[in-house]
Amino acid sequence: MTRESMRNLKAKAEEENRIRGVKEFVNAIYFNATQAARTKDVTFYGHPVYGRDAFIIKNLPDIIKGLQSLFSDCSVEYKMMAQGPRGCLYDTSKLDPSSLSLIGNTRLQEAIMIDWS
Repeated sequence: MTRESMRNLKAKAEEENRIRGVKEFVNAIYFNATQAARTKDVTFYGHPVYGRDAFIIKNLPDIIKGLQSLFSDCSVEYKMMAQGPRGCLYDTSKLDPSSLSLIGNTRLQEAIMIDWS
């Protein structure tokens, strides 16, 4: 094994672990979204991102790309959602600023959204 190969072993192992983590995360979202489509009368699935999870934020482009390859005809986006009084999620990008002030920060939730409507 060359010196160059030895120097790159740690970085290579870290990248393999990162890719494995992304694939596992994407597969978990795939399972949850398809489960929701099979068992509920919905046309979207929102996977919450709690506390701006560092792994998700760092790997978001790869996660979105992986989900888009699995859900090729669906909308896959990272959005800020607002939770309504009955637990329903609403896309805050579609609300005007005065409506956002009524919701308050305690009901805002970042999520990876898959929409098949």
